[in-house]
Amino acid sequence: MRPLELQIESGAARHTALIPPERAREDLPSALRRLGFPLNTRCGGRGLCDGCIVELLDGRLTHIASNAPVEAAGQPLRIKACQHRLDGHGPVRLRIAARSLLAYQPQIVTDYRINVSCAHDPLVQHITVRRGGSSPQRWSADALIAAVAAARDDGRPVRLADSAAVPGGDEATVTVEYRPDGWLITAARDASAPLLGVAVDVGTTTVALLLVDLHTGRTLARAAAFNAQMALGDDVITRITLCMHDPAMVRRLQDAVAARTIAPLLRTALGDAGAAPENIRCIVVAGNTTMLHLLAGVDPSPLGVVPFTPVFRDHRVLKAADIFGQDCSDICSPAAAVHLLPSASAYVGADLTAGMIATGLAYDEGPCLLVDAGTNGEIILKHRDRFLGCATAAGPAFEGTGLACGMRAGEGAIIRITMRDRPFTVDAVWIGQERSVRPAGLCGSAYVDFLAEGRRIGLLSPPGRFNTELAADDGERLTRWNGTDLALRIAGDRTSPVFITQGDVSKLLQAKAAIAAGILTLLARAGLAPQDVRKVYLAGGFGTSMSPANAAACGLLPGFAPARIEPVGNTSLAGALLALLDSGMAAELSTVARTVEIVELNLDPGFEDRYIDNMCLP
Repeated sequence: MRPLELQIESGAARHTALIPPERAREDLPSALRRLGFPLNTRCGGRGLCDGCIVELLDGRLTHIASNAPVEAAGQPLRIKACQHRLDGHGPVRLRIAARSLLAYQPQIVTDYRINVSCAHDPLVQHITVRRGGSSPQRWSADALIAAVAAARDDGRPVRLADSAAVPGGDEATVTVEYRPDGWLITAARDASAPLLGVAVDVGTTTVALLLVDLHTGRTLARAAAFNAQMALGDDVITRITLCMHDPAMVRRLQDAVAARTIAPLLRTALGDAGAAPENIRCIVVAGNTTMLHLLAGVDPSPLGVVPFTPVFRDHRVLKAADIFGQDCSDICSPAAAVHLLPSASAYVGADLTAGMIATGLAYDEGPCLLVDAGTNGEIILKHRDRFLGCATAAGPAFEGTGLACGMRAGEGAIIRITMRDRPFTVDAVWIGQERSVRPAGLCGSAYVDFLAEGRRIGLLSPPGRFNTELAADDGERLTRWNGTDLALRIAGDRTSPVFITQGDVSKLLQAKAAIAAGILTLLARAGLAPQDVRKVYLAGGFGTSMSPANAAACGLLPGFAPARIEPVGNTSLAGALLALLDSGMAAELSTVARTVEIVELNLDPGFEDRYIDNMCLP
């Protein structure tokens, strides 16, 4: 047999490869990965998402499930690569959009706003104490504990670690580490030795961290990347389900986030800062409840079945070696304490409790809201002395999943859209535009703009239907996707268009309705209306890049004045940093997590009506 010729177009690149006969029937993702084009198979290659969409321009493939041949038939055919394989015959020509490549450069939010003051009282610190003049030459354990307790003077218990040696001499510098039940003396230390800590936000999609000098509180380096768990499952429900069906997936998912995501980020941050890994003595992690279970190697299966009970939700402390393995000295001290911050419930996690502290919501009389409009749609309402929380199944539409040209924020992602009606025009701004990067797709903030702008100029009706007469003013904008679904080209040319379909609009309306209904349900429980709310804190990467005016105009944040909407960035990372640098904040997080009243939206009699009411555009 002759080799199969595979031609690949990706952006401006053109690549031709000869596939040997023994691999001429290989599945497309594997074949493309070998050639340096790894696809975004974020659902684990099960055909559940649109992450690995490619275009078959010429030639023939085979659909794996049906074994039926698939041909381009003279025009580009969009297919899910994970559901197709080479069929042994060539040549085959494919076009891969940037949004379908796992290697595209993400834009991950490591910026944040902290609205509260912070003491410098880190979770790991050196304390110097002196013995009384007539005491023996060597410290006793009780005397050392008493001296540290007096130096701390915060009323918290102090104990001596079993492995800690009692120092000699009149003066001793010891390392003390915060634990939820008090302070732990772990070692005698040279007070001049660097002491480093790490704050980490483990998100379902992305992971971000800060490397911090605990002596000064200064951030030395930051790093961020996609969560490698995406290749196994796109959302928390998928990952929980994987663990329910195969217990071995717990270890695989732990390895994906610990060894293949956080560990490389630590190496990057250490390299950027010129710091030694053995000086990292403390790592503080915020994230949703499922992510914390998986990082700890704990089966999250109970989170997937009623009554959705976490195995743990309190502040938990592990050793770095328990998470990264005994041989982790290249990224941190194996004895470094890893603090998993407390969650409020199965679906209101430590990322939200951290955000409650960082934004100041926990200390505000309110009424105020913290909204993370991501896949899980977590919402917290503070009113007087009450915290109400919920999670609403918004789905991943605003992260681009399941949409014709959706993508996460990265090179080529359209982030802003403006429209005019007479004449009808569409203007788009995308990441990398100033460097002549071509538009590759749309991210969440652009979809919010489209809904708001489209309704404003009359392109979209209240139910979200296209006004074809208005769109016809620009005859080249309106087309059909896959020959059926009406589509509007936002950017790009006819050969490489970036467009929004009528079906996309329907999915976006469902996502925004879920978040809006969750907000209105919490307000109703407290006897409030949107106009009563003084501040809406909009958290996360999606919230940071979103236009507050358009979020209100499209009904995502229903009835709120744009001036009261405040994007606050990565509040999960900010809260982790605060806990790292101020032990008092770490203690308050546990208190806050215990006081959140969780509202189960599926049990609220008014939620479904509110959801239906918000399916339309205002």
